Order: sequence, then structure tokens, then C-alpha cells
Amino acid sequence: MTSFHLEHNDLDTAPFDAQGGLGKMHQLFGDQMDALIDELNRELVA
Repeated sequence: MTSFHLEHNDLDTAPFDAQGGLGKMHQLFGDQMDALIDELNRELVA
């Protein structure tokens, strides 16, 4: 894999949906969710 980019709607598809998807991520991380997704996207392609 040479690149990967996570979007909000990806969290409501497999395998993330089995763990609660976007709603669960928002429940766990609240206002920090967008910053976390941005950081994941930066780190996953590094």
C-alpha cells in the first residue's frame, strides 16, 4: 500500500462499523475526533 486516507464515512463501513463506527469514535474522542483523524492520515502515509 502506498497511500491511505481515512474519511468520516469510512468509519461506518467494515471493519469499523462492527465496533460502533463514527458514533463510537465521536463518543470516545468528542471534539478531538477530527484532529485524531488528521493525525492518523498523516502518520499512515509516512
